[in-house]
Amino acid sequence: MPDSPKKILTVGGWDPCGTYGVAADIKTFATLGCHGMAALSVATVQNSQNWLGADFFSADFVADQLEAILSDYGTDALKTGFLGQEEIIGVVAEKIKKYGISRVIVDPVVLNGSGEVMFKAGVKEAYETYLFPLATVVTPNLSELSYFLTGETLPWTLSDASKKNLAAYYQAHFPYRKQQLITLKGVRNPQPEITFADGWFDGQSFSFTAKEALNSSNLGGSGDTFSAAITAYLAITGELEPSIKAASQFTHKAIQNATNWKLAHGQGPTANFLSG
Repeated sequence: MPDSPKKILTVGGWDPCGTYGVAADIKTFATLGCHGMAALSVATVQNSQNWLGADFFSADFVADQLEAILSDYGTDALKTGFLGQEEIIGVVAEKIKKYGISRVIVDPVVLNGSGEVMFKAGVKEAYETYLFPLATVVTPNLSELSYFLTGETLPWTLSDASKKNLAAYYQAHFPYRKQQLITLKGVRNPQPEITFADGWFDGQSFSFTAKEALNSSNLGGSGDTFSAAITAYLAITGELEPSIKAASQFTHKAIQNATNWKLAHGQGPTANFLSG
């Protein structure tokens, strides 16, 4: 009989169309042979064309969900997605500390699909105060990275000034240094020999894995897929940098396999359930 699968807990939002959030996470976990569990922070009303609204669950309800899961199943790794409220960020951090969860992937969702800030500044500060110090990997997109570093939402670029800003920010918010990484998703021209890449920063140096730029209208949930795949690989292998490389390859394949799909009128999902 096969060994028991790794258990992974995601905390985030529900997309009724199954493209974003915990739906993308659970599909990714299952594809990679892991048992996925989810605590919901928010239920959204959205489709491939429009964002129509959302209802947050209370911080107490999120805490109750986490307590029910962790007191019984435990978890081999935890991922956060759409949290959106300071109180919810706080209770997630409390449970991470209470249960000694050592593999924590934080996808700090603070911008909408148009690159606009969705929440008050307190949410940014809550991430920096409560979750970033506990994170093994933080996976912002380039606009979110810029927002955390500078308060601006123009996508982060690999300039000398940007590198210095990132190094200073890392020193301020990531106390465990070499045990923590910030990913850099889809950086263009990071090095002369690389035109498009995913990468990471460890506080001192940058590393990149080259990728072919893909032309696809089905990119929905690709960021969720990437961070979920990192979480799964980290739970399985315990190896940090190889997990990011493998997740980059998994996500690239998930996008590539869905290129010709037409599931909705707008941007469709990646093939994260076919890419293992």
